[in-house]
Amino acid sequence: TEAPISAPPASEQSTSAAEKSASVRKDENAESKTSQTGPQLTKAPELIQFAEAQYPEIAQSNKIAGDVLLLFTITEAGSVKDVEVLQGLGYGLDEAAVAAAQEFRFSPAEVDGQPSPVRIQYRYSFSLRTEVKEVEAKPEPKLGRLVGRILLRGEKTPLQGFQVSLESGEETLTDEKGRFAFAKVSVGEVIVTIEEDGFETTVSAEEVVEGKETDVTYYVDRKGFEGTVTVRAKRVKKEVVRRTVTVEEIRMIPGTNGDALAVVQNLPGAARSSFGNTELVFRGGGQTQVYLNQQPIPLAFHFGGIRSTVASGLIENIDLYPSNYGVEYSRVNGGVIDIQLRRPKTDRIHGVFEADVFDAGLLLEGPLGDDGAIAVAFRRSYFDVLFGAFVPEDSGITIQTLPRYYDSQLVYDWRKNGHTFNATLYGSSDRFEAVFDEPVDEEPRVRGEAVFALEWVGGQSKWGLRLDDSLTNELSVAWLTTWVEVRFGQLVDLDFEFMQALVRDTVTYKPNEDVTLRLGTDLNITGTDIYAFGSGGPPKEGEPDNNGPATDEAIETEFQSTDAAIGLFTDLDYAIGNLRLIPGLRYDYLGQTKEHFFLPRFTTRYELTKQSVLKGAIGDYIQPPQGDELAIGDGPKPKAETSRHYALGWEQQLSELLFVDLSLFYKSFDQLVRRKESQNIEFENTGVGRAYGLELLLRHQMGARFFGWVAYTLQRSERRDSPSENWRPFDTDQTHNLIVLGQYRITPKWSLGVRWRFVTGNPETPVTGAIYEADRNTYVPTFGAINSSRQPNFTQLDIRIDRTWTFDTWRLMAYLDVRNALNEANSSERIYSYDFSEEARGTEIPIVPSFGLRGTF
Repeated sequence: TEAPISAPPASEQSTSAAEKSASVRKDENAESKTSQTGPQLTKAPELIQFAEAQYPEIAQSNKIAGDVLLLFTITEAGSVKDVEVLQGLGYGLDEAAVAAAQEFRFSPAEVDGQPSPVRIQYRYSFSLRTEVKEVEAKPEPKLGRLVGRILLRGEKTPLQGFQVSLESGEETLTDEKGRFAFAKVSVGEVIVTIEEDGFETTVSAEEVVEGKETDVTYYVDRKGFEGTVTVRAKRVKKEVVRRTVTVEEIRMIPGTNGDALAVVQNLPGAARSSFGNTELVFRGGGQTQVYLNQQPIPLAFHFGGIRSTVASGLIENIDLYPSNYGVEYSRVNGGVIDIQLRRPKTDRIHGVFEADVFDAGLLLEGPLGDDGAIAVAFRRSYFDVLFGAFVPEDSGITIQTLPRYYDSQLVYDWRKNGHTFNATLYGSSDRFEAVFDEPVDEEPRVRGEAVFALEWVGGQSKWGLRLDDSLTNELSVAWLTTWVEVRFGQLVDLDFEFMQALVRDTVTYKPNEDVTLRLGTDLNITGTDIYAFGSGGPPKEGEPDNNGPATDEAIETEFQSTDAAIGLFTDLDYAIGNLRLIPGLRYDYLGQTKEHFFLPRFTTRYELTKQSVLKGAIGDYIQPPQGDELAIGDGPKPKAETSRHYALGWEQQLSELLFVDLSLFYKSFDQLVRRKESQNIEFENTGVGRAYGLELLLRHQMGARFFGWVAYTLQRSERRDSPSENWRPFDTDQTHNLIVLGQYRITPKWSLGVRWRFVTGNPETPVTGAIYEADRNTYVPTFGAINSSRQPNFTQLDIRIDRTWTFDTWRLMAYLDVRNALNEANSSERIYSYDFSEEARGTEIPIVPSFGLRGTF
């Protein structure tokens, strides 16, 4: 065997070479550097305390030996300082020689008989010596090979960096695929131990066979509540308010059945929508647009608002902007919801199956090729079965197509060398058909077929290019076709078709961490084909639902058009110390109204401390007229509505998981569309509006056992339809909106969630009387002042209980989600008798228990 040794001068050697593994040889030619004249060296220094250098392993393994020439000073006390390497060997030997020399002790040198410092050269020698040992021959051991893989129990996720040890003392770590290997293991029973913080310790006995490979798989479970906190890198916040909800939170919130978009109605600024209403309203008014990967989709919810049209299992995050959104969005005066789909998983095939009392869905995903991944999701309701069971045979209604919905998505994602490509296909269908065998009491014309259908299909592709470290480009192209069909006896017959081509391109230049410049374009070409027969279209803002027959003469119209909406946008994100400034500008051209708009927007954030931030924003926004407002009537068409948004806020991180966000907002509306008083089929821009209020969010981020938040909105939204009229509340005005929710893991298998809501009732227009029309043999209501009364306040308690079973290769979760657990008789409408002489309150859904299952593998 070879061992590192060195030898000191013979006079200094006190142990044999076999006993000492390292020593030093003083250079015989080393001498003090003194002048030949002047002071004379009268006594040379002598080494009296030697320090052994540590021979570096890398030098041993590479068989490096030789001398390191040092230059250092011996002080008048005999210690060593100012050590320099004049000639080195590398491989850690130079550092080892310097460290040893600093520990030397000398008898001081004397100059002219007095102790004095001197500077000398010293040669520190390293050498390798071969030691020969006689080893008794032993028989070759019988060996085998042990390999395996460690996966997370219930998910089959590979676990990297886990320590695997054998009883013999050998140890190794798992790689990125969760694999480990012991190449030479004694045959027979071998005890394997797996230990990692936060996970259950696994001990297993394996049988190793001579000359063969034993392959094992271990499924390791988390220990109690440890290891369950997901930590994500936070994106740089730019907006005054952008609230993000993660998928882990979505699945657990009571009253939502694990649905994604239903969660956003539990955040500040969001108005409560009554059952059956799929409209999303934020901060008092204006339309809200839902985007999928920054491309608009036409419908957020299926029938009744029970389920969203995008599979929650494919969603990575949902960003909610209640107002003051960035320059990349436009053409709505309300809020923006942007759903980002995640990349399909690439390690293996995964699946999710979900079912509850409303619908069932399936998601499959996995790798496709070396650099790609694919996912497909499908969901269909069986609400039609439940609905049919509750319709009496003598009801006078023949159901042809019971209420049903379905949706599907197909996602392909490819990434390589900084380039990305994503293609997504999606579609949704909602349909209900019935036949009224007899006319209803209030309206003789409500007889015959009743149809409501909204269906859409589309797709998008996105290319991402990293041109260099500071310059990227993202191009997205999409198409979308939407069909709307509504028929209601002899009163209404609507057939709409919208075909859209959508292009979005964004260039981002980031020269350093403090500066980001964006340039982008946003193109929407829409082809419209409308056939409409009815009495002037659906009620507008402030108009009652009529609660009875239409009094207007029926109108029939056909309308076709192709229009383009073009947007150009830019913003600069610039950080100066703790201050972030984001000025932006957007240009919009609306082909429908032939209007041009320049829309400046500005946002700023200032970090008072790492935990405290002040923020503010101001910006201009537009909203085009609705399709029926442009299609019906021969007079001048209305123009786009405009608004200006103001926001001021404060964020405070109270602890690692506790966060508070306080925001003040004000929105002013101009050129609001209203129906002309003299012509109920024509519209004009004479209205103005305002909405203002306060939002508070106290949020406890998802921890090992608990997450939840308190969301409160205090707001007032009102409008004036013409200069001569008084201010009145918007239809969606809700003064107080309080939501308290939380989810607590009682044990690793059981969890309990609770949500409580209190919301001020929406404004409504009361019926003050009725007029009998003999020609139609019916009563027509008369109304009081618009929105002069309110619906009763809304309260609701929802409870959710979850139970999880974890198996080696899959996981099952069962839950009971009870909506309106106290069976509150909440009312959102008045029901009148045929002559409007009597009224009663119609209630929303009573207590609704929903049992669901979710399996993952």
